Amino acid sequence: MQRWQLSQKELARYGVVQNTIEGHLNVDLAAEELCLSRRQVFRLKRKLEEKGIEGLIHGNRGRASPRRIPDPVRDTINYLYQGKYDGFNISHFTEMLEEREGIFICRETVRGILLEKGSYKKKKKYPKHRSFREPMPKEGMMIQFDTSDHDWLEGRGPRIKLIGGIDDASKDVPHAQFALKDSLEANMAVLKTIIEKKGIPLSLYVDRDSKFITTRHGGLHVNIKRNQQKTRMQRAWDELGINVIYAESPQAKGRIERLWGTFQDRLISELRLEGVCSLEEANRYLHTVFLPNYNKKFTRKPRVEK
Repeated sequence: MQRWQLSQKELARYGVVQNTIEGHLNVDLAAEELCLSRRQVFRLKRKLEEKGIEGLIHGNRGRASPRRIPDPVRDTINYLYQGKYDGFNISHFTEMLEEREGIFICRETVRGILLEKGSYKKKKKYPKHRSFREPMPKEGMMIQFDTSDHDWLEGRGPRIKLIGGIDDASKDVPHAQFALKDSLEANMAVLKTIIEKKGIPLSLYVDRDSKFITTRHGGLHVNIKRNQQKTRMQRAWDELGINVIYAESPQAKGRIERLWGTFQDRLISELRLEGVCSLEEANRYLHTVFLPNYNKKFTRKPRVEK
C-alpha cells in the first residue's frame, strides 16, 4: 500500500467530510466550510466511503506532468550551464539556449531546472535605499557618459577600458568603445561618434574626473586660484552648447552604472564564449554583435517621441 503525506488543507477537508458522513454536520454547512458546492461534497463523501482517506488525494499526485521537460533535455541544460555557459545569468543563458542551441524554454523553467539540479542558488534581494529620478521625457535631452575600468578580457589579453554613453530617456546606447587608456582623446572620439549618430544632446551627466572638470585644490604650500581654466572637454562642450551636470557620487548617475553592471555580466560572458583576446576583436564584437542586440532588447520608448 502506497503512503501519502497529506497537506494541512487535505487534513482539514478529511475532518469536515468525515463529520458529514457521521451525521455531525449537514451538507450545506460542509459546503460552506470547504467553499465547495453541495454536489462536490456528495462526491467527496462517496470517495471517502469507497477508498478511504486516499479518495481525497488528487488523482495526479505522484504522477509526472505530461508537459514536463524530458530528462535528457534537462541534463543537457544543466551540462551547458556548468560548462560552455559558465558565468551566464539565467536570463542571458536562456537567450543563448534559444539563439545558439535551439532549445526553446522559458526563463523560469530553466531556473527551476537548475535549482532542482543544484547548479543555481537563489540570491537574496536587498532593499533599495536611494530615491528614484524620473528619466527624461524625450530622447536626446540627456546622455549619461562614463568609463568602466574592468578586466573585460579576464586575462586573455591587455587590460582595457570601456567608454560609452546611454540615453537617459530611452536607455539606448548610441556608441561605446574599448580603449587601452581612459584618455582625453579616447573620450572625445566616443563623444564625437555619439554626436554624429544622434546629434548634439541638450545635457551630459558625467563624474568629476579631471578630464571633465579641474579638481586641483590649494594647500599650505600651494596657492591655487579660485577661477581655474576650463578643461579641453569643457571648452568643447561650451562651443557645442551642451549643459554639463557633474555627479557627486557614482550612485547619482545610476543608469550608466547599471549599464556597466549589465555589460560586465553579459558582455564579458559573450567575449569569453567567443574567445576574444585583443582590443581589436573586442571592439569588432561590441559594435557588430553585442550593441545591436543590446539596444534591440533593452531600449524603451521615451514618454515623448516627437
